[in-house]
Amino acid sequence: MPHYICSNPFLQLSEGIETMMYHSDSPRYFSCVLSLDLKNRMPVMYETGPNLGIVHITPDQQTRLYFIVVDDNLNKSSTQKMQKTLRQQAQFFIDQFVAQHYNSSEDKGSWMWLRDYNSLTPGLQIIHFKAHNTFLVSCERGLHGCANEQEVSEFLTDILEYPENHIENGGFNIIDPGPDSSAQAV
Repeated sequence: MPHYICSNPFLQLSEGIETMMYHSDSPRYFSCVLSLDLKNRMPVMYETGPNLGIVHITPDQQTRLYFIVVDDNLNKSSTQKMQKTLRQQAQFFIDQFVAQHYNSSEDKGSWMWLRDYNSLTPGLQIIHFKAHNTFLVSCERGLHGCANEQEVSEFLTDILEYPENHIENGGFNIIDPGPDSSAQAV
């Protein structure tokens, strides 16, 4: 298996970083797993690099959001080539996480992938956080927090340069970390 968790007992990871990982086969890259505790703070992020989001509903119905973000793309591989490997690395992370946190528990919670905004925008996911009414755009360039839907639209057209007809219809991934925690793609 080409996925490895990097650990150093003398290094303390920054807040929000669960772990660092390495993929040794082609494409070779280092990544970090960012964790967002949605009950504690509004997620405002500006991370660069290819990424993949995973939603975890814990056994006690808490919603957690994780992103595997490529820190160092050693082979300079294309995002399309990395997407399959990122999904495999995400599954590796999930397996390790479940083994570490839920080894003696029968209920291991549920995990799900984020859904693309629409078929014209592969690799683009938009997360709407209902509790804060904010948004997070996940794309091949990185993660970008937006305060409202208008800011999302401007980011997609002005920065990512999507044509207006590509973004006029699509679905958000809705995360509601309220009392009845939920996550869905709409």
